[in-house]
Amino acid sequence: MKTENPQNRPTEPIRLNKFLAQCRLASRRKAEDLIRAGHVAIDGIPIRSPDQEIPLGSVVTVDGNVVKPEQNRLIVAFHKPCGIVTTTDDPQGRKTVLDWLPEKFRGQGLFPVGRLDKETSGLLLLCNDGDLMHRLLHPSHEVWKRYQVTVRGKVSSAVMERLRSGVFVDGKKTAPAEVHPVKHTDSSETVLEIRIREGRKRQIRRMCREVKLQALHLKRVAFGPIELGNMQEGECRALSTDEVRQLEKAGGL
Repeated sequence: MKTENPQNRPTEPIRLNKFLAQCRLASRRKAEDLIRAGHVAIDGIPIRSPDQEIPLGSVVTVDGNVVKPEQNRLIVAFHKPCGIVTTTDDPQGRKTVLDWLPEKFRGQGLFPVGRLDKETSGLLLLCNDGDLMHRLLHPSHEVWKRYQVTVRGKVSSAVMERLRSGVFVDGKKTAPAEVHPVKHTDSSETVLEIRIREGRKRQIRRMCREVKLQALHLKRVAFGPIELGNMQEGECRALSTDEVRQLEKAGGL
């Protein structure tokens, strides 16, 4: 079945083995082995000839997954401020994450990888590669996300152990988490670092609520191997080739 996303499609005639190599899926020789073994299709039709030219506008898949040259793929890290909704379109007319993107990143098919709720700030990835996005979000790959949450008062070791072991949210126990205190502030607030590999709606806030902690501020500081670092609120940047490789590894590619 064809997809209507033009970024998945070759824009000039090219042999199939060369195209797969440009996608960095494999070397040209290994790409030929994949083709001859029947793993590769053009517009849903299996192809076994490495020298087969790809018709313009066709979609190439490997084991059913759409592949495309790396130069067409874009992954952006964005430091989302509080008050911004993580959608591509908002019926209430509120500013979305796409409205914050610089002109050079617009019109390239970017979608948020998961969500950060309106009042949560921090690292949000945007990507135009649907397969990679799916892998990063699928529970089977257990991609870790790291947050810093400021809560009111001091936090006992018993409460932290409950968070580490898992608490019940909507009748289902959360997976074990990593929880460490970062600092105590002068106003009797505590900053905790919490690392989870799930992605339930408002999960960190709801975990805190279950152990009677009041979450005052929440920021995501890492998604898998990608760190927020010293990015300022509202800032965004394209990931480097090395960072993309690390994300692919995290997603099982």
